[in-house]
Amino acid sequence: MARPRKWPFSGEPTEEHMKEKFSFPDLSLVVLIGASGSGKSTFARKHFLPTEVISSDYCRALVSDDENNLAATNDAFEILHFIAGKRLAAGRLTVADATNVKPEDRKPLIELARQYHCLPVAIVLNMPERLCQDRNQVRTDRRLGNHVAHRQLQNLRRSLRGLEREGFRHVLIVSSPEEADSIVLERVPLYNNKKTETGPFDIIGDIHGCYDELTALLMQLGYVPAQTNGNPTAQSSFIPPAGRKAVFLGDLTDRGPNSPGVLRLVMHMVSQGSRTAFLVITTSSSFASFAAATSGLPTASPRHSRNSTKSRRNSALRSPSFSTLSSATMFFTKAAWSSPTPE
Repeated sequence: MARPRKWPFSGEPTEEHMKEKFSFPDLSLVVLIGASGSGKSTFARKHFLPTEVISSDYCRALVSDDENNLAATNDAFEILHFIAGKRLAAGRLTVADATNVKPEDRKPLIELARQYHCLPVAIVLNMPERLCQDRNQVRTDRRLGNHVAHRQLQNLRRSLRGLEREGFRHVLIVSSPEEADSIVLERVPLYNNKKTETGPFDIIGDIHGCYDELTALLMQLGYVPAQTNGNPTAQSSFIPPAGRKAVFLGDLTDRGPNSPGVLRLVMHMVSQGSRTAFLVITTSSSFASFAAATSGLPTASPRHSRNSTKSRRNSALRSPSFSTLSSATMFFTKAAWSSPTPE
């Protein structure tokens, strides 16, 4: 079960360095878990935007004008799940603020995260029972007997070790107010989140092993062959013009005469980092969808028919030149490009 690690530092530790850090994806469904009085809402206010947090109490008030109306619980959670789904569909981090102490309470939230291709994150406030009871006694908005926190903590601790088996990919367990105060939450962009990258981009698809045609295309676009071990003729990589980047949309191999050469070239360019190239694994249909969805994007029509596998293979084996780039479709844009948000 994942626990926060000490913040790495060099030199003398500072107060900030002594805090513990918990990293989780910036696109995720964060499920707060804890008994009444454990400090979930206070923790949420400290670490998340008000618009990111969906509270079951607030949803009860929406449907019944009373946060304490337990008869409205089912309707309240319908609203919570509905709003959470809309936010996840829009690519927004979402926090579910409820007790969530039983596996059956958490199961719909895990399924919701999977439905929108987001990672579920569990933040557990496993506070001492006496602390929760004392806090509940001084609350002015509701009266809760000591048995409530006792029962909720029993349910929580009974299923605590199974959170990862339930489907949570990141788990943070906080066991004291001091530990809660020392936690630093770090949102980490997903690997495929390239929203910060800007163009212009040279977007290339359907290479199909045509290494010579690919190198001719890159040089025509202004890319410069990179020297490999002092040998400028070993074109295992290319350096783009200033500010430009290549985006390869899959279909790198098959049918053409030099698939290994294409793979080596693309791998070397991508290994140099985002300053040089990206590789996007996609399909022909998603390639077309991307082009249709990108406004103001000029396209060049494929040079050869794709009616049959035989014609595609024959065209790829013809004498290499830029004009016979097999089934090549090129897109050029100065607009920013990023991975599409989940549907």
